[in-house]
Amino acid sequence: MTQGDLTPADPPAYFNEAALAERWQLAASTLRKWRSRGDGPAYTKLGGRVRYRVVDVLRYEQQVSHAAGSKP
Repeated sequence: MTQGDLTPADPPAYFNEAALAERWQLAASTLRKWRSRGDGPAYTKLGGRVRYRVVDVLRYEQQVSHAAGSKP
């Protein structure tokens, strides 16, 4: 898929810190703490600003998901 293939209905390619914090109902400071510890999803800095690729966020959500009754 190229940039030209995106439509307004497509999700953004990146989440900014505020959008990811809202998605997960966390404080943005929690994401900053995770980054400093090397936890959480992969991120990148674009123009000095932290961005999370949607694909990395979805992958991380799958990695931390646990089936009911399973031990984490």
